Amino acid sequence: MEATELKEERKKIEQILGGLAQPANLPKIVRIEYSLGKDATEKDAVWVWLVLDDATPENQWKYEVVGQLADAVREKLQEGGVTALIYVRFRSAAEQEELKEFVPPDGRFERF
Repeated sequence: MEATELKEERKKIEQILGGLAQPANLPKIVRIEYSLGKDATEKDAVWVWLVLDDATPENQWKYEVVGQLADAVREKLQEGGVTALIYVRFRSAAEQEELKEFVPPDGRFERF
């Protein structure tokens, strides 16, 4: 992606992620972070980390549950015109704090 395209993609992603509603009966999202870059196949990609409340019960971490959140995020981003491949990941707030030194593909995190 060229610099101008990257800036526009970031703006689009931030608007969409910033407007996500907390789905009822699903784990509480306490923060959303994302990064843009190239994936292993050299295709444009966006990695979205949904940071979940540390109090999330263990049974709520099953894919049958968090997969619903991932599907909702992918759907909203695609509906909003994001053309990059979308990877959605999950972490607890405590785990995310431990990983502060992680450097994403584009060298930075965007936080909401």
